[in-house]
Amino acid sequence: MCGIIGQINKRTSISLTTFNEMRDTLKHRGPDGFGTELLQNDTVALGHRRLSIIDLSEAGRQPMSNEDGSIWLTYNGEVYNYISLKEELLRQGHIFKSNTDSEVLIHGYEEWGIEGLLKKLKGMFAFGIWDEQLQKLFLARDRFGIKPLYFGAIDESFVFSSEIKGIHKGFKESLKVDQSALADFFKYGHIPDPKSIWKGVEKLKPAHFLCYDHGKHTYTSTEYWNLKIASEKISRSTAIATAERLLKISVKEHLISDVPVGVFLSGGYDSSTILMYMKSLLNDVSSFTVGFDKSSKSEHYQAREIADIFDANHHEHILNEEIDYIALVDKLMYYFDEPFAVSSMIPYYYISEQTAKKVKVALVGDGGDEVFAGYNWQHTIVKRMQYRKQRVFNILGYQKKKRWSSLYASFMPGDDSKFESAGAFKPIFSQVLNSGRQPFYEENLEFVNDPLKTVQYLDYKTFITGPALTRADRCSMANSLELRVPFLDHEIYEAFFALHSSIYHDPGQKKRMLYDPLKKHLPNEILNMPKRGFSFQYVNTAFDKNLDLYMKEENYKKLDVFDDDFNHKKVSGQAKFQLLVLEAWAKKYL
Repeated sequence: MCGIIGQINKRTSISLTTFNEMRDTLKHRGPDGFGTELLQNDTVALGHRRLSIIDLSEAGRQPMSNEDGSIWLTYNGEVYNYISLKEELLRQGHIFKSNTDSEVLIHGYEEWGIEGLLKKLKGMFAFGIWDEQLQKLFLARDRFGIKPLYFGAIDESFVFSSEIKGIHKGFKESLKVDQSALADFFKYGHIPDPKSIWKGVEKLKPAHFLCYDHGKHTYTSTEYWNLKIASEKISRSTAIATAERLLKISVKEHLISDVPVGVFLSGGYDSSTILMYMKSLLNDVSSFTVGFDKSSKSEHYQAREIADIFDANHHEHILNEEIDYIALVDKLMYYFDEPFAVSSMIPYYYISEQTAKKVKVALVGDGGDEVFAGYNWQHTIVKRMQYRKQRVFNILGYQKKKRWSSLYASFMPGDDSKFESAGAFKPIFSQVLNSGRQPFYEENLEFVNDPLKTVQYLDYKTFITGPALTRADRCSMANSLELRVPFLDHEIYEAFFALHSSIYHDPGQKKRMLYDPLKKHLPNEILNMPKRGFSFQYVNTAFDKNLDLYMKEENYKKLDVFDDDFNHKKVSGQAKFQLLVLEAWAKKYL
């Protein structure tokens, strides 16, 4: 895993000193090495910070070029099918100088073009390819948005980076807060794609590539993949066998590495499944768990038992209420670059920190609930909408997007209503906030003849690509740890989103596709545990201590959207946490 950055100036030369300062804001993403290439009379710069995972030699150094220097790459990610792609390219006559997946991207682009290349890749990635002959830059992001990529046309430059801080370092004076993005933060607890907190800086959407034309100083964005939904009926036994086959292949592919690989382990089905398949492929596996002291909801006891059953080398890190979590939130906002108030980032950071002391790569279970309908809210939403349909919603048109979106929002982070009821905002910002209550959910909601799959698809389009993967990427990379996500294999999603949900969802047994293989190994008391999720279990008490002192400067009011008389004590719960996050962010960036 690495950090990538690039800049193209319309006319003037790029300052190498400034650009390298921008590049080195990403040092935590790649502490093992760095590189910069100035091209096109110093009007094009590509930078890279390296975390060495595959081919640890200098042959893997980036930016990397083809034989004649006409194609240049800066790349962050892992392509899990790179060996078979390399073999195909060798048969076509391409010559390789390294054993990296990076070089496969260069020769793959030469052979198949950008769209042909992207359709062949399996993995997580964000990369930039500069084509000297075409005078074009291509940016691409993986299908699920596992790896981040920001870009913007600022002044007379086009710039991109793995994290916003790389752009902010070089263009701070030109960046202004986007009030519509700030309104999104209050609604959702984070800022969804494609916006960022700064005007003119965007996130490249998942499954998209961008083409920037140097001569015209213009760019276009194109979607190269979309998840298709169908309602095919097959036997449940066939579906379970398919899940077993695809997951074992995916885990095997995600284990490709020249450094040790571990696994995040909770007491749930997803990470237990990953550990099960890892142990079928490896003799020695290290597992890592975060737990909560004096909490009846902590899963570290079950994780310990699961690790023992699969003979894993297990490590626990137990959190308690005495830790200064405000200080951690303050620290995290540097890595998140923009306001992000999803409290599970706190245990995610701690488990990443502890794991990074032992291994450089870890597998995680994110994505399993989205594809196998494991979230409690998915079933609650379906039940509520079906109940309301029987009563009055049929007359009112219950399937309208606003009703579904509003119900879905009630289960997600974000709490703008408490701010509004506390009179927090100036009238002009309240107008921005209320212009379309849940546009992000409404825009991504697609009704299919399968209510459960309707909610699953919304999770796939909004939750996994937004709060879940952003949390995972920033918390892991803050600790120079590469996280891999075996469930987020597009072939798994294509296979199960093609089925009617009744095939893989059994109302009498949660996540049947995973339960049947796991029941051969795990006892019923673990398999029948209630789902708890990866939540921060001290959220109602952790931020009270020293909060008044931390909020004293009221840096958040520099945003000029809060009423002069508003005080942080007027809100509680999620809203208070959002305000703390906003203060931590404002301290660093305003």
